[in-house]
Amino acid sequence: MTNIVLNIVFVIYLSLGVAGTMYAFLISNLLTSLIIIPRRRSYLSLEFSREKIGKILSYGLPIVPTLLAIFVFNMSDKLLIKLFLGLEDVGIYSLGYKLGSLVFLVVNAFQYAWTPFIYEAGTSEKAKDMYSRISRIYLSLGLLAALVLNLFASEVFHLFVGKEYLRAEWIVLPISLAFILDGMAMIFQVGIYLKDRTKYMPLIALSAGITNILLNIILIPRIGLAGAVLATIASYFVYMTTSLVVSNRFLYVKYPWGRFALYFIGFAVIYAGKFVLQPGGIWSIAWKGALILFFIIYIIRLDPPAGMLPTLEKKGII
Repeated sequence: MTNIVLNIVFVIYLSLGVAGTMYAFLISNLLTSLIIIPRRRSYLSLEFSREKIGKILSYGLPIVPTLLAIFVFNMSDKLLIKLFLGLEDVGIYSLGYKLGSLVFLVVNAFQYAWTPFIYEAGTSEKAKDMYSRISRIYLSLGLLAALVLNLFASEVFHLFVGKEYLRAEWIVLPISLAFILDGMAMIFQVGIYLKDRTKYMPLIALSAGITNILLNIILIPRIGLAGAVLATIASYFVYMTTSLVVSNRFLYVKYPWGRFALYFIGFAVIYAGKFVLQPGGIWSIAWKGALILFFIIYIIRLDPPAGMLPTLEKKGII
């Protein structure tokens, strides 16, 4: 619970992105340790192993500059918007970014289950098939969360945001999709972690950071906030693709790219339904709820859980 609360504070309110999740992770684990250690003193002893320390440092130290690079490219857009456009546009962008980053809560929850899972599953062929299947589950759930968020973004903005900030609504969609790419990068990094190749992580994060900063410098003066949004999507895409390329060098996993494409196509078509019909009042809520249901049915028919489709068809649900 502490970790969830801290994630909301760091990621949503302070807009720290991935770095915010690490701060939340660090603080919540520190608090947990302060509670657990006194109760486990009988299991603790002072021993030093140079070999184990070396392995721990070689594995963990590269994560530090990685997080620093990610923090920089998460903050650079706002600094450059302030430089090129002014504080008002920083407020507009930050508001859309914060709401879009709600999708990161799904990514973060998945991450906590993913990391211990891959170390238990290992590198067998069966495990690699499982990683591929889980990537489909993650993407479908991430897109579902993004769809719900973006279908009802208008209602959220009109209820809680002043009129001068309503133009931030369009930012929510691309930012939420960018965070989904960040989660895909986490899945694609399985080979890096299982094969102890974390030394490549700073280079991966640096490539994304450089992409973000350069595109912000080039695009913001020309097309305004749209430039910052494009730079964010591009940097997360670079982070995801470089993670995939490097990781697959050490542990090749065959991912269902065709299925991924169909997920995004279905998402785009169903989200477009928001603009095809625009009924007022309660009918607007009902129509958007129907669109969410359409997407769920689409995903189930496209990639049904084992044994679920025949049961649903028999009951006439789909």
